[in-house]
Amino acid sequence: ITDMIAAEREKAIKEAKLAAERKRKAEEAAASKSKSKTKTNTPIVKAKEEPFKLELTPEAKALSGSFAGNEGKLPWPVIKGNIAQRFGKQAHPVLKGVFVDNLGVDIQTVKEEPVRSVFQGKVITVAEVPGMNKVVMVQHGEYFTVYAKLKEVFVKTGDEITSKQKIGTVYSDKDNVTQLQFQIWKNNQKLNPESWLYKK
Repeated sequence: ITDMIAAEREKAIKEAKLAAERKRKAEEAAASKSKSKTKTNTPIVKAKEEPFKLELTPEAKALSGSFAGNEGKLPWPVIKGNIAQRFGKQAHPVLKGVFVDNLGVDIQTVKEEPVRSVFQGKVITVAEVPGMNKVVMVQHGEYFTVYAKLKEVFVKTGDEITSKQKIGTVYSDKDNVTQLQFQIWKNNQKLNPESWLYKK
């Protein structure tokens, strides 16, 4: 999942670089046309190239700001459920002395429970990940939410979705344990979902 988020961010940077390059070429062409009309002997000074920075569109900035303003107020991704495994370094539920680093929270719920988006955004990934079953990743500007351990998925990559829209159902394992793995990221920084979800 970490690799998926990194890959999506890399893709966004490449797309932004191409857009910036197209814009630069168009500006150079316009400047060249203008110079041919008014020829001067002024030497051309090439601007120093600065490292590329990924800039959010105004819409993405607004969405990021709106998401950030909802810390502690986001709806739960399932209507029925409680946190079974918390965020961060936790003791393994079976193996003594073994710790696992939970990238999000595991929410215990009921069989066939619908999963819903916690905020409006764009579906950027629908995939199958070993150990996580089906996974949906939604982008909200510079924030990402991840819904893993899904049985069914009702959305596809590229869909614009709304808050509380159903995106799938939770998978039940062979022991009939039904848990959703839910994560929140800001770019490549993992965040504690408990701090963001509405307090029960």
